[in-house]
Amino acid sequence: MQLWPSDDRCRPKRGEYARLYALQELALRLNRSFDQHAIMEQATEWVAGLGLGVAILRLRPSDNSFQIETSGGLSPQTCAVLQALLGTAHADTLPEYVVRHQQAILIEDIKSEERFAELRDLAQSDDFRAILALPLLASAHTAVFMAFSASAHDLDPATTNILELLASQIALAIENAGVVAELHRRTVQLEQRHSQLRRAYDLVAAERRLLATVLDSAGGALLVTDAHGSVLLGNQALAQVLGLDSDRLIGLSLRETEVPASLVALMQQALICSEQHTGEIAFPDGRVFHVNIAPVQLLDQPAHAYVALFEDVSYFKRLDVLKSQFVTTVSHDMKSPLNVITSYTELLELAGPLNQEQADYANRIITSVHRLSALVSDLLDLARIEGRVGLRLVPCDITALMRTTVDDYRLLADEKRIDLLIRTTQALPLVWGDESRLRQVISNLLSNALAYTPCDGAIWLSTEADDQRVIMRIEDSGVGIDPYDVPHIFDPFYRGHPAQDGNSKGTGLGLAIVKRIVEEHGGAIGVESAINGGSTFWFTLPRAGDEI
Repeated sequence: MQLWPSDDRCRPKRGEYARLYALQELALRLNRSFDQHAIMEQATEWVAGLGLGVAILRLRPSDNSFQIETSGGLSPQTCAVLQALLGTAHADTLPEYVVRHQQAILIEDIKSEERFAELRDLAQSDDFRAILALPLLASAHTAVFMAFSASAHDLDPATTNILELLASQIALAIENAGVVAELHRRTVQLEQRHSQLRRAYDLVAAERRLLATVLDSAGGALLVTDAHGSVLLGNQALAQVLGLDSDRLIGLSLRETEVPASLVALMQQALICSEQHTGEIAFPDGRVFHVNIAPVQLLDQPAHAYVALFEDVSYFKRLDVLKSQFVTTVSHDMKSPLNVITSYTELLELAGPLNQEQADYANRIITSVHRLSALVSDLLDLARIEGRVGLRLVPCDITALMRTTVDDYRLLADEKRIDLLIRTTQALPLVWGDESRLRQVISNLLSNALAYTPCDGAIWLSTEADDQRVIMRIEDSGVGIDPYDVPHIFDPFYRGHPAQDGNSKGTGLGLAIVKRIVEEHGGAIGVESAINGGSTFWFTLPRAGDEI
């Protein structure tokens, strides 16, 4: 749009140069202001200074109607009438038309106006006849600039051009102010977000310091890795255990560090199984640590971290060695006296005839000595097993050992009318084992089943194999085991309820010896039982092709 038409009559005259200069000064002030309401007030004040009435109407998004934002040169009565005329949302008002068509409208005489007949009521409030309406279009706001005059001559082309320039400057200033306001709003949001993040960071940092303090204050060493075995956290106790700076381990895979290979192997087993895993690691200086590795997972999600707790068991290991040495020494030293007692008791009859009471006493002495000798033998056996003394692992046929042991107990089973049944349906792979010790395991479990199975019962022996191990089960129809006794059944010297026939007598070491033998072979052992429902003892052994 041209500032003024090319017609010489519309070229600015001297007075108009002053208004253009004043408009330029106003435009500078408007662009320096970032308050939209202040921009509109300055503009209306300037137009009112030209002797015109002016009002700026802003579209209200809530009900899509216009309301007066600011005005000048208009009486309160005129503003009230104008607001009443424009306060309802409809498409027939002058502001709606100007906005919709985005063009200026000049009404020279509102009394004779037919298109916007509602404006006739304004002629009764003030001496206004002509109205110029200009759109103020900004991206975030829609407004209309309205100028009022007593005559259309006051809104000549030159004045109209000036008002159009002013309207464009108002729209630009409002747009700029909106941009600045949005930038300010976003800046405030960013500052608030930054403040929140800073507080969150400080809180996390404080929690990490607290966690580090708690972990460093803990008595045991602690190691945390991710699901791939990379170190996430380690306390000061861990640094003392490993002799390494725990902070330098963070972010490294355990395989890339100088930690003991046994610890790496334990962690790898836990990662593969995704379940709790325990083991021991020994250091060249004689220290031994029990390591408990547990996965960290939420609900049914896969484990995302693993926590390893280290417990120094060196002292207990030394005590265990001393205990074993003591038991071995005492047991060995007791064998000779027990043999002497047995021999002299048996020689009593050679010294002269014994009456019935003396013979009973002698038999009780011999029976008690035999029990004590069995206990000494079991103690020596347990000490040798725990020390891995004389354990020679070779590929063994567990099915053949089972059949041989069953044949040894066939006569005893027949005396109690107990059926010994073998169930094998497949050719089994060989296992790693010491034949004499494995025969001892089967013998102890089978004799235990015979002792706790009443006459006319049955015992079933079965074997099977999977990809990594061979499994053997010995099931009986005996009296079963009390649920209270099951967790302790493999403890040394633990005796549960006596057998139903009351003839079972033992040292309480048989099952403990069995457990030690199986574990020294790299296997596992367990029991399933119910009162009067029989018992099933099972144990596993690694296949001969697998490493123990």
